[in-house]
Amino acid sequence: MNIERIISNIIKSPTKSLIRQRARATAMLEADSANQNAKGVLDAVNAELQRRFPSPRDGWSSGKQGDPRYFRREGSICALVIRMETHGHAKGSYLVEVNGAPLVETPRLVDDARALAESKLGLVAPD
Repeated sequence: MNIERIISNIIKSPTKSLIRQRARATAMLEADSANQNAKGVLDAVNAELQRRFPSPRDGWSSGKQGDPRYFRREGSICALVIRMETHGHAKGSYLVEVNGAPLVETPRLVDDARALAESKLGLVAPD
């Protein structure tokens, strides 16, 4: 695998492709946390997604359906909500990451995913 070529083509990739690449890189890092190639791809994909979908200094980014949503506090990303492109029972669910750690819960609605992230950040009381 030519990692430099993959990273250099990220800027040209459609958003759906970036989301799939991010999921693959995350899975590779879960299997082997020392995998520097997967870490490089994940960092590059995250940077490109943040460039495409900038967030306000405080609050949630906006976008169309399927776009990742970032929550920032004082300019730092605290949470991410992204639609999972998988098959089976998780299809149409949302991946929620808070402070870089994925949550077990996979809500089916983006509003529920955002509310879950906010509750884990302590911004709202959990249901």
